[in-house]
Amino acid sequence: MKAKSKIIKWIYSIFVFIILVISGCTDENLISGDVQVKTLEASEITVSSALLKGETNGITKTMLARGVCYNLTGTPTIQNDKVSVIKGTGEFSITVYELVQNVTYHIRAFAIMDTTVVYGEEKSFVTQKSNVPTLTLSPATSVTSISAFLAGEITSSGGYTILERGFCWSTLSMPTINDKKIALGTDLGVYSSDVQSLVRNTKYYVRAYAKSFVGVGYSDEQSFTTLDLAQPDISSVTVSNLGMAGFDVKATITNPNGIISEKGFCISSTIDPTIADNPVKVDGSVLSATFTNLKPKTNYYVRAYAKSEGGTGYSPSILITTTTYVSNLVTITLDPAKAVQIGYLSTIDDPFHVNQSVGRSTGKIPSNAYLSSYKAGKYEVTNSEFAVFMNQYNSSTVKDGTYVGSQMFSAECKVTLDPSSNKWIAISGSEDLPVVGVTWFGANAFCTFYGGFLPTEAQWECAARGNDYVNMTSYSGSNTLNDVAVNGVSPTVGAISKVGTKMPNQLGLYDMSGNVAEWCHEWYGNYTSTFSEATSNSTNQRSLRGGSFAKTATTEFRCVNRSSQTATDGLASTGFRFFTSAE
Repeated sequence: MKAKSKIIKWIYSIFVFIILVISGCTDENLISGDVQVKTLEASEITVSSALLKGETNGITKTMLARGVCYNLTGTPTIQNDKVSVIKGTGEFSITVYELVQNVTYHIRAFAIMDTTVVYGEEKSFVTQKSNVPTLTLSPATSVTSISAFLAGEITSSGGYTILERGFCWSTLSMPTINDKKIALGTDLGVYSSDVQSLVRNTKYYVRAYAKSFVGVGYSDEQSFTTLDLAQPDISSVTVSNLGMAGFDVKATITNPNGIISEKGFCISSTIDPTIADNPVKVDGSVLSATFTNLKPKTNYYVRAYAKSEGGTGYSPSILITTTTYVSNLVTITLDPAKAVQIGYLSTIDDPFHVNQSVGRSTGKIPSNAYLSSYKAGKYEVTNSEFAVFMNQYNSSTVKDGTYVGSQMFSAECKVTLDPSSNKWIAISGSEDLPVVGVTWFGANAFCTFYGGFLPTEAQWECAARGNDYVNMTSYSGSNTLNDVAVNGVSPTVGAISKVGTKMPNQLGLYDMSGNVAEWCHEWYGNYTSTFSEATSNSTNQRSLRGGSFAKTATTEFRCVNRSSQTATDGLASTGFRFFTSAE
């Protein structure tokens, strides 16, 4: 737009110049024939614009245009910058933009006639000066050996929006925002903050500042000197009663270096937490505290702190990792560079079913899985363990992530909310039974909450075979079903049993065959040549393994057998097992 405006001005100037040359006339002042031109005072003056005005009277029949011209040196002509309006009589006005701040402009109204240009008398005006914000700064208070409290106020924005405000400081006079600074928002009025990490027994100069589009405004300078006092000395933190949701901590103030005004502990997910990170204040003579409502298998950094006249002293930072769900985890050691075969492998897996072969081939082609080492729960998750989880998780639906809002269990679940205590409990007599009625979403939420996962079918099958591909068995740990599996094969009457009542497999894992069927992580789908999890299923089916007490066919309990279930179903014969990484 600026370029277009300049081109129009240039064309217009040439046009007027040609008229003057052809006519051979000279500029006249105020009146030419019956045309009178008057320059009026400019108004509505800002830092970059002004309303320019003039007046023409008399005979305007031969008038081509009228307007106001302006420059910085005096006696402006139409060869200089100008604004124009259509011809006519009486007052006229037009706003000019893109002026320079705090500058004197000379103006003259003009009328371009057919043979001459008539000008009004010269007048002038001064554009406004841009004002940066103005501020005040109070003397520093609460000065310690490493900190001070500062308070400032923006008394005027200068007419522009505040982009940033704060304090800047230095050991040299007249600090600017290029020195140390702290930014504190964009509001007008009073603001304040502690300034930390100062050097003991040092003189500092400080100014409040505020930025706008015009520039940076500063307050008058203040100075203060940090105290010549050391901060309190504190011993390393010791930890006790470490659990899934919390721990106890203790430390000792070895040298207060003054009077202790406050002490406690601070905690964060990043190293070296400060009193800005969830401090827990401690009263009394002993520096100890208990942290609760933490997440399992999560890293926390903790430091003890104490305040005195010398500032805030901290103990060394200590890393504490909360524990996770433990069910006598068994490690399955694997070489990720070597394939583990999944699916039908030999006659021990008879009778063959096509879903045990790559692409449902009748050629009995196993899938090659490349697995890293991992751990599997020795037992299926019990009702008592699921009740503990529910009291920590405190929701019957998934609280976050991809599956937020999904129901975690059905009425078949033997874990219920006790109205008298408002706590989740296992129904009496069911404490050591495997939890059932849990949907895939509930099983997944349990495992991820404790830092683990539901297994892939490859991980489950490798664990079920005992990671032993030399002495393979039909069922997990034996070729005799009743040795290792709680089942419903006649003449046995199927009934759920306490975990671990049958023989374990080669790895020491119980109930991999029978008792309850176990959720796996992936969608139910066909095996691929190199094992990978199926990413979808048109009927919302997730993979299920192991068979259950309700199954009446021996084939259901084989290590190789595959089945599936709708992810939202919480059946009375379906549970799960906790898996986690080997790290």
